[in-house]
Amino acid sequence: MPNKTIPKKTITMTNNRFDRKAADWDKKEMRRKLADAVAKAIDALDLKNVELALDFGCGTGLVSIPLASRIKRIIALDSSAGMIEVLQGKIDDLHLVNMEAVQAQITATDLPADFDLIFTSMTLHHIADPVEVLERFGQLLKTGGRVAIADLDAEDGSFHNPGAEEKHHGFQRDSLRRELEKSGFQDIDFATVYTIGKTMTDGTVKDFTVFLATAVKGNSS
Repeated sequence: MPNKTIPKKTITMTNNRFDRKAADWDKKEMRRKLADAVAKAIDALDLKNVELALDFGCGTGLVSIPLASRIKRIIALDSSAGMIEVLQGKIDDLHLVNMEAVQAQITATDLPADFDLIFTSMTLHHIADPVEVLERFGQLLKTGGRVAIADLDAEDGSFHNPGAEEKHHGFQRDSLRRELEKSGFQDIDFATVYTIGKTMTDGTVKDFTVFLATAVKGNSS
C-alpha cells in the first residue's frame, strides 16, 4: 500500500478552549496518567499488522506518541491548531518520521480510506453527533480494521468544570455498543482502563471510570 501523504496546510487558529490550553495541556498529571493507561491498553492489542493508524482528537499526542514505535505510520488528527502545534513540536524533537500531525475535521475528504486502526481518547463526548463519527470511522477503515475508543462511562455532569464544551456526560456502554453495531462493527468489547478521582467542591472525591471499547469493521460497513 503506497503511503498517501496528507497535504500540508497552513494551521488555522480556531481560538477555542483547546487552543488556549494546548501549551499547558501536558502539565496536568491526571491527563498524563490517563493517556498512559489508554496507550498501554491499545498497545496490548495485537498491533503487529497495523501499518496505518489514525488518532482522532489526538491533542498533544499523549496517546499516539507512545505507540509510534509499534505502528508503521500514524496520522494524528485534531481540529485544534494549538494542539497540533504542540504535537508537531514533539514530532520534530523526537524525529518521529512515521507520524503526521494534521489539523482537520474527521470529515476531511483527503484522508486515506484504508486505515488498519482508528483510536481516540476522551474525544467522543465533545462531539455533538458521535454516531456520525462512528459511521465515518467505518468509511475510513479497511474491512477487518479495528477501532479503539476510550471515553467516560455515563456520569451526572459533574466531571467537567463549567465551560468545558462537553456535548455528552459520558456514554452508556450498551447504547454505544448498539451504535457501533448499527455502524457495521462487530466483535465489540468493553474494558475499564482507568479511574479518575476528582475532588469535588465539597471536598469529597468522586470516581469516574474510563472504558476502552474495541470493535472490528465488518464486511457491510
